Amino acid sequence: MRLLPGFLALLVLVLSGVCTSVQADSVRYVPQLGLINLEPLAVVFRPNDDDTLLVVNTSGRIDILDISDPDRPFKQLEIQAEARSAAFNPAGDRIVSAGLDGTVGLWTLDGREAAEPFEGHDDWVRSVAFNPDGDRIVSAGFDGTVRLWTLDGEEKDLSIICSTNEVYWLSANAIGFLCSDRLVFTDQDLSPRGEFFLHEDGWAAILPDEGVYVSATDLQHLVQKYETLTGATDEIDVRVPKLDESEDLSTNQVRQLLFNQWSMKERILRTFSDTYDRAYGIYSDWESWWQGAFWAALVWALVLIRTLFLWIFAPARLAWNSMPVTGAPPPPPWKWIVSFYAFLAGSG
Repeated sequence: MRLLPGFLALLVLVLSGVCTSVQADSVRYVPQLGLINLEPLAVVFRPNDDDTLLVVNTSGRIDILDISDPDRPFKQLEIQAEARSAAFNPAGDRIVSAGLDGTVGLWTLDGREAAEPFEGHDDWVRSVAFNPDGDRIVSAGFDGTVRLWTLDGEEKDLSIICSTNEVYWLSANAIGFLCSDRLVFTDQDLSPRGEFFLHEDGWAAILPDEGVYVSATDLQHLVQKYETLTGATDEIDVRVPKLDESEDLSTNQVRQLLFNQWSMKERILRTFSDTYDRAYGIYSDWESWWQGAFWAALVWALVLIRTLFLWIFAPARLAWNSMPVTGAPPPPPWKWIVSFYAFLAGSG
């Protein structure tokens, strides 16, 4: 009987130890993030959520951490994704990963695959990103290719840009790629927008069909390099901002061209300016007699447009101007010219 209390005490200790072990396996609290065996390669917050943190480890494992209590953060989930990079979608309910095996993975927040791995890259994937609508994914591989995907894994577009280190979907219609020597910008279909070079003396932006913007004349050797690489034979338009308010305007214009960020007024003015520049270029290539014929034809076209306007909106005035004046001397044989100009004078 004396052994019974000791036996009961031992039984209580064993049972309490089992319960503690079960509870510890379900949720493991640690005093610091550094005690969760983390080897961070990339860290991303969940959109609109300051308490959920995604960590990509050097081992390729993706950890989801709850840091609502900074003194007692804990790991919610582990995904063995063999990842080098990862990102949330804008809604925060999907994760896309860039795999060492050359695939792009799509995951739910409970660690399950939301689709079959996206296959297409010939080498490991370096970076991935969702577009702002969350229905497309861009991936950049070590093979130098960039690919666009739908959420079901269908490859939409392919482009060879550079050995991209990071890819960013900047807006609905602009993607940025961080290369080893430059920044490359495309639209949402991977059509080129421009390239941006950073140099110790300033910056240079090379824009298709626009020319080259440089922040200082000392950077024009970058333009020469561009001519060599592209095999350009025509003289490239180099625009150097002045050290006054126009510098900000030029920098702003480069930003607008790279990201296609224009107000409606700016877009209308730019369209008008581009149309004028193209028309003037064509006009300058004509012979002098063709230029004279153009102005004569333009005058006749304006007269016909004005006549048509009167005929539609002021027919009574058109009829009044066309009537002969009683008692007026007869017009000369070339009366149609006189009548025509009299008509114009009367309708003015």
